[in-house]
Amino acid sequence: YECNPESPSADKLKAIALLIQGDLAQAGDFAQKAIAKDPCEELPYQVIVQVYPEKSFEETISPIPNDKRTKANAAFAIAEVARKKG
Repeated sequence: YECNPESPSADKLKAIALLIQGDLAQAGDFAQKAIAKDPCEELPYQVIVQVYPEKSFEETISPIPNDKRTKANAAFAIAEVARKKG
């Protein structure tokens, strides 16, 4: 990200890095930026699902459009959140 913040994939990669580091708020912000730039990209939705541990399952998946919920990345994240929330 720091080398080329204007790259089309910069925000989504930064979001993933921040998620791995445990900075959920910043990860969510960068994922939202990535979605705003390219709503067809799947990876930011995977991040969005994982950054709201305090929300209910329904609230957690509500930002994900229905057509994205069945894509591999988002579906995996949704399943992981469902498993954790019981």
